[in-house]
Amino acid sequence: MSSTPLPSILIVDDDADIRRALGIRLGAMGYEPLFASDGTDALAMLATHEPKLVLLDLGLPNGDGYFVLERLHELPSMSHIPVIVFSGWEIETHATRARELGASDFVQKPLSAGDLEDLLERWIPDASSSTSSADADMPATAPFDGLSVLLVDDDADLLRSLNVRMRSLGFRTYVARDGLNATRLIRHLQPDLVLLDLGLPAGNGLKVLERIEALGLEHDVPVIVMTGWVGTVADQAYDFGAREVLTKPVDESDLRRTIHRVLEKV
Repeated sequence: MSSTPLPSILIVDDDADIRRALGIRLGAMGYEPLFASDGTDALAMLATHEPKLVLLDLGLPNGDGYFVLERLHELPSMSHIPVIVFSGWEIETHATRARELGASDFVQKPLSAGDLEDLLERWIPDASSSTSSADADMPATAPFDGLSVLLVDDDADLLRSLNVRMRSLGFRTYVARDGLNATRLIRHLQPDLVLLDLGLPAGNGLKVLERIEALGLEHDVPVIVMTGWVGTVADQAYDFGAREVLTKPVDESDLRRTIHRVLEKV
């Protein structure tokens, strides 16, 4: 099955924990995170990829952030890609120089989830227009306003469609494209609902259901399975804790009724 790839964002930082945390946040917001741990790796990645945005630390080995900024003019593809410097170095000392070398913005570490969302809306036109469009379509009395849903599927086109549909119902939406990231986000976010495909890379949907049980979460996380698999494997989803199993393609009205029914029991 062919699908449009998710837009990517390059994270350049030598701190593995920061890369991992930002990667999880970006993945949940519908982006594919790319990673580089030093200046040389960053330039190599940018020579072969065209991310929507670059998050660049200054204190890097093998060529610091200034080295990267100075070399970016050699990459024609970078002319339209914003580079956001995020650093623990003093803004008064380094922001002006970073901008003179081509940085679009300078933000101080630590970068909060709110800071990240603001940056994406400011510097990625598609992110802003997509959010505005979804909000414009949302009814004034969205039935699930304020609740969160994690959408888990490896089909990027389906994820985008589900994202719009769930936002129209009032949900805050997060996405994962494989079993491993789905489990991490469930542990981190403890969403109010999960819509889960079974045919996933890095641990299929049954494995995700099994892991949810082992996480020992503070509250129950109901899961609706949406799958093209039929027969015994799909039926096993109930044994592993799924509340409902729907066969793809799922009719929108059926999905809405199922969500109402499942969340009424929570």
